[in-house]
Amino acid sequence: GKSMLATLVLKSLICQGYTGFSATMASMVEMFTAGWGGNTDEKTWFTEKFLRSQVLLLDELRRDTRLAETTFDHVLRTRVHEGRPTILTTNLTPQQVESGYGSSIISLLVEQSIEVHLTLPRNFRPQAHERMLAEIQSGEMRPIQ
Repeated sequence: GKSMLATLVLKSLICQGYTGFSATMASMVEMFTAGWGGNTDEKTWFTEKFLRSQVLLLDELRRDTRLAETTFDHVLRTRVHEGRPTILTTNLTPQQVESGYGSSIISLLVEQSIEVHLTLPRNFRPQAHERMLAEIQSGEMRPIQ
């Protein structure tokens, strides 16, 4: 639900001509650390995707490691200062985000956020699977955008 909605928003913006990139929080940390050890190609790639994309989707913000906190702070702070929107998805409450990432992250998010609460079933995937099978059996096809 959350990830799909966020991805559809990002795709719509890309169709309108904006540059965008999507990653999970976990993969952001992995890609950030790939630039360690002097690998300038990896550092440049990370900067272009996470810091310079006009719109960034970070999916599944969760309580994580100190490295995730530092990386998220760096990316979010850079994007906020440059006025670049970041779409976040999470199941965390604002209090959990603050306890996991600190009050400075909450401050940045409050400054530049429009919060959208979704109330969805905890696990919609079995229903989505049934719908997908029904669509396949009926011959429904969706265009790729």
